[in-house]
Parts: sequence; structure tokens; C-alpha cells
Amino acid sequence: MKKILGLFFVGLLGGAVAIVGFKALDKDDPVQQIVETQPVRYVSAPVMAGTDLDFTVAAERTVNAVVHVKTESTVNPVYSDPWMDFFGFERGPQVQRGSGSGVIISEDGFIVTNNHVIEGAETIEISLNNNKTYTAQVIGADPATDIALVKVDAKGLPSVNYGNSDNLKV
Repeated sequence: MKKILGLFFVGLLGGAVAIVGFKALDKDDPVQQIVETQPVRYVSAPVMAGTDLDFTVAAERTVNAVVHVKTESTVNPVYSDPWMDFFGFERGPQVQRGSGSGVIISEDGFIVTNNHVIEGAETIEISLNNNKTYTAQVIGADPATDIALVKVDAKGLPSVNYGNSDNLKV
């Protein structure tokens, strides 16, 4: 019983020393000091104190042009399961599913999404805010910038306006 109590107190003492040491080292963290001393500045239109930011106008203009992108592809497992190997079971290809978002950029069905969402996909399904679904085809993709362009066969889709970033005001 004395050994158990002795080990308990040694563990308790070691934990206390570790906590005190961590706190002492944490005070010298320059990143934490900067975070604690810098005021918070929001990059947005001026807001009166006590009021909330209002994004309803932006949401109303864009919600119907934002889509859900669902993908499926067939992959072979890259790891082995010792139990399955031991009993002689072979694992076949598996279906891998992915999802992401995209934005309709033209009324005739061109959609911008991320390359990592559609990369290697065998099927791409686009779901609109009104629950309509379309099958999409990849038009182009750039892994370096993680951008992809897909197209659905539809007309009159809601789209977002985009412009020249050189015309933006800070």
C-alpha cells in the first residue's frame, strides 16, 4: 500500500512540475505575445458599435448560384489488412465518395470548383439550391492553382457576376 501511495505522490509531483514548467515556457512565446497585444481589425465596411454585420444582401444575390459538388470514383485499397490476408480474403475495388462546393459562372452551366474535389472522379453530380441535380463533365483543371471548370447541360441557370480584381477598392 505504501508503494502505491508513493507512486501516486511521485506522479502528482511530476505533473505539477510539468504544468509549472509549461506555463513558464509559454510566457516567452513571441507569437502569443503578439496575439495578446494586437487589436482586432475587421476588413469590412464600418459598423456602428453594438450592431451586427449584415450579409443578407450578399447571400440573396449568390445563394442560388452556389452548388454542391458530389463525386464518385473507384479506388483499389492501398493498405493490406493482416486478418483478411491471413484468411485468404481478397479485397476488391471500393467506391470513394467526395464532395465540395462550386459557383455557377454562366447561365449555360459552367461551374468553377476546386481541382481536389473533382480530381480522379468518374462521376460528378451537381446539386442546386432548388434541389435540381445535373451530371457534370470536366472541361479543364489546374492542380497548381486548385481550380477546375465543369459543365452541366442546362440553360438559364442563376450565376454570379465576376469582375476584374484590379478594380477592387481596399
